[in-house]
Amino acid sequence: MAMAQDNAVTIEPTYVYDDGRRLVEFRNATSGALTNALYVVVPATAGMRIKVLSVNVICNAFTTVGNIELHDGATGFPIGAIGAVGGSAGGSVYLPPSSIIIYQTGLGFALSIMVRGAATVTTSVNYYKAP
Repeated sequence: MAMAQDNAVTIEPTYVYDDGRRLVEFRNATSGALTNALYVVVPATAGMRIKVLSVNVICNAFTTVGNIELHDGATGFPIGAIGAVGGSAGGSVYLPPSSIIIYQTGLGFALSIMVRGAATVTTSVNYYKAP
């Protein structure tokens, strides 16, 4: 017996179902020279949380070795330390995609990167927004 076409499932790899259908987005942002400072990677959206699926931070130049942290908001609370960049620590930190949300911001907050040390970094993030 043949399967009816209305029963066929289309896989949508660019969507996540979290309180409705949500588009998985990609954002790439390069900081200026930072010394113990934050920069916003994904701007806030009212009524939405940013749910991070993967993160890659590349150190373009450094003066002082330091840790990289994800922060909740533009002045934000730390939500996760993801590694160190510069010097013998290496040039990048990568948290690959998995089947879970790695981090999420509070409702209506931006996703920011804190550079503890002195460096210029480029950050790539796969994420989606949901309430």
